[in-house]
Amino acid sequence: MTDEIRSAVAEALGEEPAAISRLHGGANNVVARIDVGGRPLVAKIYFTHPGDPRDRLGTEFRMLTFLWSRGIRSIPEPVAMNRDAGVAVYEYIEGDRATEPVTLADMHELVELLAAMREAASDAGAEALPSASDASFDVRGRLDEVDRRLARLRKATVGANDFVENELEPAVRSVQAWAFQEVSLLGIGMDDEGSKQERMLSPGDLGFHNVLRTESGLRFLDFEYGGWDDVAQVIAQTCLAPEVPLAVDLHPRLIAELLDRLDARDTVARLRILYPLLALKWSMIVLNELIDVDRARREFAGVVRDTQIEKSRTLIGLARDATTPGFALDSLLAG
Repeated sequence: MTDEIRSAVAEALGEEPAAISRLHGGANNVVARIDVGGRPLVAKIYFTHPGDPRDRLGTEFRMLTFLWSRGIRSIPEPVAMNRDAGVAVYEYIEGDRATEPVTLADMHELVELLAAMREAASDAGAEALPSASDASFDVRGRLDEVDRRLARLRKATVGANDFVENELEPAVRSVQAWAFQEVSLLGIGMDDEGSKQERMLSPGDLGFHNVLRTESGLRFLDFEYGGWDDVAQVIAQTCLAPEVPLAVDLHPRLIAELLDRLDARDTVARLRILYPLLALKWSMIVLNELIDVDRARREFAGVVRDTQIEKSRTLIGLARDATTPGFALDSLLAG
């Protein structure tokens, strides 16, 4: 792999790196620190698989290039890309991976990034950016996504069949039934995609697991699934990403701040529907590495993890809690 990195970087930059050292933390890709012309950089080789046609290399490099050109500096600077070799080169950032607990100051920095991305979305060039990897702009699309993910898990030999059939699937059906009832009560059209004002640019894989703590503040990484998405989905996902979870009692506070900073008060009703659906989505995402393509991607990156059933069970509980009367987000609707 070292020789592959050296060759790819030389083609991208016109100069071979003087040193290469593998970095830990990349769950899907090979990431290495390289030294070129006395400057420390990061080379990222993106996983590819016939069962996963997404252009993560192109998506991330284009997104970061656009945001950097708009003055956003809480992200890595994009330096060069070699599509044939599947590698991109970025600024090297000295810092530590974020761990629990997530603080209020951390929350505010994430809010500022999203607010800057919301503002940048009105600039020329933003419309040419793709939709986020799992983007959907109506409630039916989110319901269908949950069904697709459940079907995918049921077909796979996951070694967790009892859990999927006896805990996950009943929760999916219960939350979906609640959603169908709730959209009627809230007057939301199942197929209503909303206005352009209800869309924004998203990093995609949004959460504190993709953050470095530096002396100058947080730096946000991994935009390979990014693009246009529903504002309500972005807000909900900010709370729900489970790798470095945000304490549940902080969710209403973060959501309220995001609604104000993103000028998204009109999305509250749809957010109320999407929150438990996205908790279910994440309960299935954490089981992905038990599926062949996703397991291959983890093995490519050199990551071995224990089963994620307990994380999935926690998120299922959150999804169920979010469908009960008096849930904390109901106060946002009342407001």
